[in-house]
Amino acid sequence: MIICHCYNKILIVGNTYARCSICGTDISTSHGGRNDVAKHIGTTKHKDMAAALSSSRTVSTFFRAQSSPKVIEAEAHSALFVAKHNLSFLSSEHAAKLFGKMFSDSEIAKSFSCGCTKCAALVTNALAPHFRKKLVDDMSPYPFSIMIDESNASTDKSCIILVRILRSSKTYKI
Repeated sequence: MIICHCYNKILIVGNTYARCSICGTDISTSHGGRNDVAKHIGTTKHKDMAAALSSSRTVSTFFRAQSSPKVIEAEAHSALFVAKHNLSFLSSEHAAKLFGKMFSDSEIAKSFSCGCTKCAALVTNALAPHFRKKLVDDMSPYPFSIMIDESNASTDKSCIILVRILRSSKTYKI
């Protein structure tokens, strides 16, 4: 029968074996029992690991609280602006800092943090699927043509897709 309980952050399994959850050391408790555990707690290795563990931060401290809906909306508008005007995602990194300086009295500008990584994620994972679905829904009842132009002349490879929809009632300005 195995009995598990915790004694000063040491997991004790059965009567003759213990494993330290701080430094991962296996301890034989067959001769001294709790005295063996107490001796282990006094070792340099255990003390160093305990000190390192106490000065470490938990993973949850690295994440910020969720932004307000107005900040999220502002970041989405910024990402849409970058995509619509064919700007570099790196420009959003500079814009985020600029907004904080220009609108220092605004809480939205203070919380705005749409750098190049977040902007790219918003464009590819949120905006692109939305507009792709909208395009397919608009195309389906009408005749259309698709033109594709690929460029692989240098290290910058691109694939431009142009869709023409034959519709007499509506015109779109992009």
